[in-house]
Amino acid sequence: MERWLRILSKIDYYHHPVIGAVGLAYTLAFHEPGIHRIGVGPVSLDAFYVTVVAFSVLLLLSLVDSYDPDDYRVELPDSDE
Repeated sequence: MERWLRILSKIDYYHHPVIGAVGLAYTLAFHEPGIHRIGVGPVSLDAFYVTVVAFSVLLLLSLVDSYDPDDYRVELPDSDE
């Protein structure tokens, strides 16, 4: 059970950079700026730049972070086994 918990916690940790990279690549490859505008009150933003910034921030923050098994309360396997 401990092995599966460690695998699942690593998947939970590593899916954030994958989502950031794939989302950023998809946005840059298949969309163009200036097509969709989002307006809230007097502020009007381009949806292209909003998604580029959001995926870039997700990718940057997930790459700066580090995986620590203690955060997930997962013990590292002993090398004797």
